[in-house]
Amino acid sequence: MKNSMPVVIAVNDAGGSGSVASVVRNHARELGREREVILIAATLPEPAIPGVRGIAVRGPQLTWLRRFAHVPREILLALAIRRAARRVCREQRIAALFVHSHALGVIVGRAIRRQFAAPWLLVVHADIHDRPAGTYDPLL
Repeated sequence: MKNSMPVVIAVNDAGGSGSVASVVRNHARELGREREVILIAATLPEPAIPGVRGIAVRGPQLTWLRRFAHVPREILLALAIRRAARRVCREQRIAALFVHSHALGVIVGRAIRRQFAAPWLLVVHADIHDRPAGTYDPLL
């Protein structure tokens, strides 16, 4: 029998071919053995992972910004993920929230912790060591 409180996983891309998406799918699959998993992302795995409920969100593409769109696009996607996570938390209490990017930690994790007292965890994918000195917020 599965634990009744779900785990929420928030990530920008869970359906892609990159390493982050692969780690997220493995987390969801393994966590799903013990409890319900809710995966919130712009892209979801195809085929769906058995026992994992996916919630697809959309953020604006901002194509008119061209090469300058990546930062505002990431922030707006994180805000969409936060709205979806809040809906989940209003419906049921969650065991924990896993976020798979720094922006999601700041925008989603802290808000869910503050509003619903749910613990959140930042999964770091080794990019922190590649950042220039002074560009990483130690509060994370």
